[in-house]
Amino acid sequence: MNGTDSNTILVVNDNPDRLEVMSLLLQRAGYRVLVASDGREAFTIAQHEHHDLIISDVMMPHLSGIDLCRAIRADNVRWS
Repeated sequence: MNGTDSNTILVVNDNPDRLEVMSLLLQRAGYRVLVASDGREAFTIAQHEHHDLIISDVMMPHLSGIDLCRAIRADNVRWS
């Protein structure tokens, strides 16, 4: 199923090659893709940008994927 411009995915990965591949694949499928290279950056993006889904690596510098989830839940970042 193809996404539409209103379907936004935040992709978080500290490996630039993986981040690029995931982003390109999702964009080709029709999704709007936001990218972050670590959990802190992703948290900031999640606070300011509309997103429907987050795909995150678990082991990252500064803020792990698990801690990112905890921070988003604790901060009540609004999901669509």
